[in-house]
Amino acid sequence: MELINNNFTKIPTKVFNLGLKTNEYVLLFYLFSIFNNGNIYPSRKKIAEKTNISIKTVDRVIKSLCNKGYITYKKGFRGKSNQYKINLDKIDPECYKLKKDSENEENIDINEIIRKSLQEYGN
Repeated sequence: MELINNNFTKIPTKVFNLGLKTNEYVLLFYLFSIFNNGNIYPSRKKIAEKTNISIKTVDRVIKSLCNKGYITYKKGFRGKSNQYKINLDKIDPECYKLKKDSENEENIDINEIIRKSLQEYGN
């Protein structure tokens, strides 16, 4: 029986200082577990199944996490999945500051920074 494998989820330790309610942590941890290059597309039903909370509670928790700025939610249209983004710059501003690109004077995409960081550490 294999006890250790590569199926672990990396979560910034600052998440534990946010003072979230239990279901907010559960939903946020689930979103971290399916993080894919900054794009997360689960249905509300899938979130409810994976987190063992009702769809009604999923809706309330998503709204709460959005209001607090920890995630961004965009409703899917005509059969397309909802889109979620974890706002790590809000969760851990010191670690995930947006940096200015000196040549273009544009913000670097925070999700690109996260993706590169996760690749660097083998996730």
